[in-house]
Amino acid sequence: LSLGGGGSGDSLQKMRKLFSGKESLQLLLDELNSQKFCDYIFSNLNMKRHILVQPNQKYRLRDFIFRKRPCYLNLRLTAYPTNSGVAYHRDNPRKLVGMLLYLGFSDYKVRNIAGTQFYSDVSPNQSFSKSFSRHDWDHIVAPESLTLVHDQHPIPNNFVAFECNRFSWHRVKKVELDKNICRYNFQINFQIPKFTIPLKIVYRLICLLPISCPERFMYG
Repeated sequence: LSLGGGGSGDSLQKMRKLFSGKESLQLLLDELNSQKFCDYIFSNLNMKRHILVQPNQKYRLRDFIFRKRPCYLNLRLTAYPTNSGVAYHRDNPRKLVGMLLYLGFSDYKVRNIAGTQFYSDVSPNQSFSKSFSRHDWDHIVAPESLTLVHDQHPIPNNFVAFECNRFSWHRVKKVELDKNICRYNFQINFQIPKFTIPLKIVYRLICLLPISCPERFMYG
């Protein structure tokens, strides 16, 4: 169950409507949708600086060539019911940085289960990840050549941020809980805005960029 997200670029507007009348949450959205926060995240992940733009702002090929590197804020509020999860995946090519703010469980109990697991590709020369084309960014069941490097617990107010690339495997393991109990989290993403050129061309250009540190994430 989720609200927001997607590629339509209106997730910030949806969250403002959802949090209407709640001043503290509106201030949180303002802070998330700021160049200051964008710089803080990219800097701590040792990634190159990106310019925060408004959702659905078009971006030209010449801007990409001159390395202006735009991104926009994409938000999603998610509820995971009991015995639900997400298979091993790496997210879509438009996503640059994925962030998760955990909001705990609907029964207000603190648990160290049902969080997010991050994996590293230990195959020779990371051949497992490289064997997937741009059409294979979807979920997989078989985890061969992947090893767990960090298990982020869904304790309320815990936060994790990670670079999204062809090596950033992660999942949400299924956990059996009592009926009607959900785990909530706030997904905060920086994504590549819609281009006037096809995404296929953009993706191929991005793949030419060297990635010296495949697993980059921060948590607290």
